[in-house]
Amino acid sequence: MRRHSFDIEAPEMNQERAPVRGPELGRWLLIAALILIGIALYFRFSQESGPPAPVTEELGQ
Repeated sequence: MRRHSFDIEAPEMNQERAPVRGPELGRWLLIAALILIGIALYFRFSQESGPPAPVTEELGQ
């Protein structure tokens, strides 16, 4: 069998970080706020709600 070697040159990575624009940053802040509100509402109402299905007893007891 003959093996082929391929020389693939990857583009060099730019070390500078791209600046984050206002609308993009605002979008991520909105997503983070919605996630935090959802987590807060879960812990707020989780103790008051009952189980979603009726509790069954173990068989044989």
